Amino acid sequence: MKESKKNIAFIALGSNLGEREANFAAAIAKFNENQETQVVKASKWLENPAIDEAGPHDFLNGVIKLETNLDAFELFALSQKIEIEIDPKREQRGRKKARLIDIDILTFNNEKIQSDELVLPHPRMHLRSFVMKPLMEIEASDMAEEIIKRSEFKASKNTIHVPHSYTVTGKENENLKKQASSLARSVLNSFDKFKIRKMYLDDIDQVHALDQKVFGPKHWSRNVFSKELSNNFTDYLIAEDSKEFRKIIGYAGAWFVLDEVHIMTLGIEPEFRRNKIAEAFICAIIATALQNDSRSISLEVRASNEAAKKLYNKFAFQSLGMRKGYYDNPKEDALLLWTENIQETEFLENYIKRLEALQAKFQAPNSTH
Repeated sequence: MKESKKNIAFIALGSNLGEREANFAAAIAKFNENQETQVVKASKWLENPAIDEAGPHDFLNGVIKLETNLDAFELFALSQKIEIEIDPKREQRGRKKARLIDIDILTFNNEKIQSDELVLPHPRMHLRSFVMKPLMEIEASDMAEEIIKRSEFKASKNTIHVPHSYTVTGKENENLKKQASSLARSVLNSFDKFKIRKMYLDDIDQVHALDQKVFGPKHWSRNVFSKELSNNFTDYLIAEDSKEFRKIIGYAGAWFVLDEVHIMTLGIEPEFRRNKIAEAFICAIIATALQNDSRSISLEVRASNEAAKKLYNKFAFQSLGMRKGYYDNPKEDALLLWTENIQETEFLENYIKRLEALQAKFQAPNSTH
């Protein structure tokens, strides 16, 4: 590459035909063969169900970081050229059909471009967890947040575990939502063995140590937790032991983007498991999601984690697909779980039942409530 000021681009790759990993390798090789472009980082490849007429085969998705001397339009032309070279019959199938390779520029420096052929930042990237998660993975969370800020969405700073008042917006199932919010506020402040509160920067050392204990030393770094807490579109909670001052025994965090919520992480101190802490975290996240008028919640879980799958099944999470080789240490597939519309009657009624079960579990024997 010539010595000059380098432009930085983040590019999404997708494939659901042929040898998908080989298709990605071919695309990366073609970018690197060009003297003006170089791929400097790549996320893990995630497996996702195809949408609409792009099926029936599952997609492999990921994000690459690229340095280039090309401008945005030149890079766009190169991307299209690579698509055609790898998949010459793509146009015959149709751009929304199954494909050997799909290449989308997500961002190009901090440039805002709106033309007939190119719109940057990509206008729908913040709606796609299979784009946002790998984008975050390759340390693009600051850029991801800036992109989301340009949308109409405003993240709520009020969460169910700390409010003085709680307001549910929207007319759908208003009474059920009000009942759920009132019950959640009561239940989430009633636990005797632990209390749930917002996570702060001075909690990171304890949380990071617990994360390593739960998931191993190569899970999240301290810096990742710091970035997550500084992001306006995340909500991170901790559980503290009621008997020992400021001892953190659990943590959980989620992204709230437009009408979608993605649970990023949830960990419980081993000796405190089976105390309903994880269930309390899920109730708190759902409460915030309802407050924000979110529509769906998603997460990944190890395919072998039967206890976690059973827990999420209680809250009406359903299997949407598998992400091959998603986890390390040990290497394992991830099951992608997803809710239906959380604003609908069936979900709300089930959520209220879960809150009532928690309330019964922790209710004092002589309580009249």
